[in-house]
Amino acid sequence: MTSRRVLSTFTVTLVITASMTTLQLLSRQVTAAPPSCSQQCRQICTTSFTDPHKRVSCENDCTTRCANPNHPTSGGSPPSGAPAFDLVSARKDDNGLLLNPITAGQNAGFADLGTSFYSCFSKLHYSGSIGPLRVSPACTSQPVSTDQANDNLHKPMCSAETSPVGFNGHINWFNVTYQGDVSLDDSDLSDHDVNFNLSPDPGISCGGPAGSIARCSGVPIGAFFTCLPGAGDWTDDVHPRCGPHWAPAMVQQDLHLEMKSDETIDNFEGAWWQLLRNHHNDLQYGLGKGAKLGRGIVTGLFGYDCEHDCHIELHPILAMAIRTSDWVGFSAWGGAATNNPANSETWQIFVRSSGSEGYCSAGNNTDHGLSLSSYTFRLPWKPLPPSGKQWQGVRVLSSEFWDHDRHPVSPPVVTVQQGAGVLVTFPTLPRPGGDRAIDGELSLQFVSSDNQPQSDLNLTIDNITNQKSKVFQSRDGSVVVRHKIDNNSDVRIIAAKDVTIVEKIDQHSIVNISAGGRVYIGQGIDQHSQANITAGDSVTIVHKIDQHSVATITTQTGDVLIPQGIDQHSQATITAGGSVTIGQKIDQHSVAIITTQTGNVSIPQKIDQHSWARINAPKGAVSIGQGVDQHSHLHFRARSNSIGKVNVGSTADGDLTAGFDPKESGPGS
Repeated sequence: MTSRRVLSTFTVTLVITASMTTLQLLSRQVTAAPPSCSQQCRQICTTSFTDPHKRVSCENDCTTRCANPNHPTSGGSPPSGAPAFDLVSARKDDNGLLLNPITAGQNAGFADLGTSFYSCFSKLHYSGSIGPLRVSPACTSQPVSTDQANDNLHKPMCSAETSPVGFNGHINWFNVTYQGDVSLDDSDLSDHDVNFNLSPDPGISCGGPAGSIARCSGVPIGAFFTCLPGAGDWTDDVHPRCGPHWAPAMVQQDLHLEMKSDETIDNFEGAWWQLLRNHHNDLQYGLGKGAKLGRGIVTGLFGYDCEHDCHIELHPILAMAIRTSDWVGFSAWGGAATNNPANSETWQIFVRSSGSEGYCSAGNNTDHGLSLSSYTFRLPWKPLPPSGKQWQGVRVLSSEFWDHDRHPVSPPVVTVQQGAGVLVTFPTLPRPGGDRAIDGELSLQFVSSDNQPQSDLNLTIDNITNQKSKVFQSRDGSVVVRHKIDNNSDVRIIAAKDVTIVEKIDQHSIVNISAGGRVYIGQGIDQHSQANITAGDSVTIVHKIDQHSVATITTQTGDVLIPQGIDQHSQATITAGGSVTIGQKIDQHSVAIITTQTGNVSIPQKIDQHSWARINAPKGAVSIGQGVDQHSHLHFRARSNSIGKVNVGSTADGDLTAGFDPKESGPGS
């Protein structure tokens, strides 16, 4: 829910997503037969609902909706080509979504667009809180849906103002992408909405290349519906707010962006996102309404918010990247990235699979989905350095990301397209619903012969399969394996900074890793594989150590996190400078030998099923939430402990000299 605002002229990039069916609709000729009511209705059900039960219910309702046509009258003469309110663009982003689209009426300079909008959408039959909306093909050939509050708490407030078209809610098209400068809108979070504005690059709002057209002929993106002095007497079929001699019109403004805070920044772990949440109106950091945050890329649901004035917006925002090194408060903030070297830039990024339209909507956070299995940002290529020499490449200075539970996750895959941009790909997205999102910060440095040699660049490998005695090394940067290491590989990975394996170490592979920074393995160590890991910072193995696998892990200062535990005759020997967390349990004839210098050891569930553990945490605490069970054994020393129930046949004692029976536990059992 937002009040009408005059938006400042800052630029932002937005990403809007469209299904293939929608793109096919865009390409239809004007003379082609418009889609039937049933086709439009079912397409909207598919794109609007990720929940299969809701989708089926919506499709069943299409028969009733389409049996009683209620077309609006056509508003004036639409421009040549597509109907006036079709979204059109000559370009797509790297996800296949329309890039910087506008309505066909804006593109053609359709002067009477306000009257057309009023005629197209003021006489529609709005049924229910969310679902398909049948619109005349003269207005749009694309699927359109609605979303409004339907409960006794929100509906009265959302209906307090007179809607320009008699509908206090959202009229939606589909997801799209925009580029430009992002600025803050109002900073009042009382309605749990976070509001931004986008000022597109010159020409971008017309769907053309930047700089090609100063402004669209007609109405630029971000327009909103209002009343202006006009010729004629509007006493017949008058707009609710427009008296005699006043006409409906579309007024220029920047594009409005919106997302619900308790679905997004209330749960983000990234330091900059937390700053935005906690100091959203702090002038010390240059925040507050109108504050320019930096270059942006945004993906969200395109629609008209008709609670107030039918302004164009992206709501919900589903993916966002902001180059905060442009932000005037960046130095005052004093974040770690402010110490980055010359020719570097820092991006704050988040991506999620679904969201709601906030206070004045049905409020289900799975109602509007991204409908993608992965997502890619294309960060812009940096202008040439003062020397005029070409950039040789791009280094990743830092990359830290978290999930909705604030656990570290695999950083995105960075791919450099020389002269064309830097692709930042999230190969796996969170499941739809709730507050599930990935957020974090990425810092890059553009490298020329003036500041770094080519050998300093990061090393990115697609897959390592059946490789023997190979060494993969980045002397000054990081190493990223975009998929997995498998099929009897035997390799060594050396990195001055981080090592990331997006998927897993699998299928009888042996991997020796030495990293000056963090080590991250996205899907675990599996199927009789072996990993020897030494890291200056933390080690995270997101899935588990499983199926007769062995891991030896040493960190100088950081923590070790294995969220899903050690399972199925596997063994982990861990020496950590920080704390160790085995997220679930040590299970099924597995072994864990854990030593911490100063930290704690936490196993939230239990040691189970003939497993064995020795834990030495002399300066920390040991916590085994559900205890020791099913003929398992724990030997430990700690400053304090909290051990759940020790069942019959199991033991928990302080004998650190005890060993395990390899016939009962471990990879050989």
